[in-house]
Amino acid sequence: MFMYDTGPKVALEQMDEAVIELQAEMEFLEQKASMCSIFGFPELISVSRDRMNEMFADIELMRVVWKVTADLDTFILRKKDELWRERDMDSMEDGTKAQLKVVKGLPREVAWADCYRAINQVL
Repeated sequence: MFMYDTGPKVALEQMDEAVIELQAEMEFLEQKASMCSIFGFPELISVSRDRMNEMFADIELMRVVWKVTADLDTFILRKKDELWRERDMDSMEDGTKAQLKVVKGLPREVAWADCYRAINQVL
């Protein structure tokens, strides 16, 4: 779900599956949290809870990255399909600048992802 070659459609499906799996793991974690609380060590579970929340946040940020990726791919394909004599260069330049602005505005928290790096290279 983080690799550019995966493609937006498959990546979004994988993210939906990952969310379901993470929710199940979070329920299991909360069961163990109550055990830690019973035995007087509630702070031991907080690191794991924080990591799980980071994973949920990463998935949501990647949804944004994949939406931008899909929009960028669509823009590029449309421009490639245009005939040279039908191209409005000002419009193409404005569209490219708008796409660049959106890509540069992506959250840096997922800069480690292949998809993030790939769309920055596309532009």
